[in-house]
Amino acid sequence: MTDNAFVRSFVIDMSDSYAMPEKADSWNQLIYSSHGVVSVHRAAGTWVVPPQRAVWLPAGMRHRVELHQGVSLRTLHLHSSITAADSLKCGVVTVTPLLRELILHGVSRCPLFPDKPEDVRLVGVLVDQIEVAATAALELPSLSDERAARVAEILRRNPGDRRSLRELSAEIGASSRTIERVFQSQARMPFAQWRRQCRLLHAMQYLAAGEPVANVAIRVGYENTSSFITMFRAAFGTTPGAFFKDPA
Repeated sequence: MTDNAFVRSFVIDMSDSYAMPEKADSWNQLIYSSHGVVSVHRAAGTWVVPPQRAVWLPAGMRHRVELHQGVSLRTLHLHSSITAADSLKCGVVTVTPLLRELILHGVSRCPLFPDKPEDVRLVGVLVDQIEVAATAALELPSLSDERAARVAEILRRNPGDRRSLRELSAEIGASSRTIERVFQSQARMPFAQWRRQCRLLHAMQYLAAGEPVANVAIRVGYENTSSFITMFRAAFGTTPGAFFKDPA
């Protein structure tokens, strides 16, 4: 790559799961999977990102990217000299059809250079689209309290665990009222919502790998498929089958 490039790309296609090492990139980056699901882990929590979403990370943020089965990763790295990009907040954005095409076109043209007017125009539109894209709450917050973190880890390892908060709290030697207070204060959500989010994010990984909806519903703790679909529709406004159709 020539030194004066102000946008570069990283492309990888993986049929199997793969965990990248933790790092802090010196450039801003937009992490996007055109096919399959990726997880982006950082100190504050985890995002699970399907093809309809992307993650914007500012330069210097430590993170780890995990690729789940059958992923086509298309990441754009933007230099800090692109001042409009520096003002963007860390988070998940909705990938509209236009933003998707801009990402894929940008990746195919990379590296991009500030002395090429067509590259400057492309980057300007790309940054504008990232800025106006609706954020999507797909984050599973981390907890610093040791007791609550142990409850969270139980459910991360087995999202199908149907035990109540009272039962889970008893296993770690704490009261359910205490654990509920910690989830409210540190995760900024009730325990029940955190658990639904945990189930949802695991379900997205299983669905992206091609597992049948009925199997996924059981794996993440739902007694029947219809209740799982109801939960999924409430979160995303559509069914699992429609959500994971490849974009046209």
